[in-house]
Amino acid sequence: MLPEDFVPGPYTVIIDRRKKVRQAPGNQYLWKIAKMFLDDYARAPNKPSKSRIVSTISQMLDNSCPEGGAFVRLGRDNRWYAVPDCVATEKIGYTMRELLGNQYRSSSAGKKRTRL
Repeated sequence: MLPEDFVPGPYTVIIDRRKKVRQAPGNQYLWKIAKMFLDDYARAPNKPSKSRIVSTISQMLDNSCPEGGAFVRLGRDNRWYAVPDCVATEKIGYTMRELLGNQYRSSSAGKKRTRL
């Protein structure tokens, strides 16, 4: 749990489904970093290689938030909570698949193609 007075910083990624969250500075920062690794991720030959790239991105974000709380979620009690590493990893993987939407069925673009 994060301190009661915790406020997401400019590098804090907010985990939520609302569109408004995409505009949060930390979420925009995640997209910026993900784009830096996009070619490597797309060329990665297997899942362990992609996992290493995701881990690198996760470490970069953790280092950007030395006070903790690189990946957070707002609880029902209006307090911020740090999410487990597995949730952060899922968020980064999802971001990579979204950026490579034409290559993944699990991306929003891939799901739209399937519905047509």
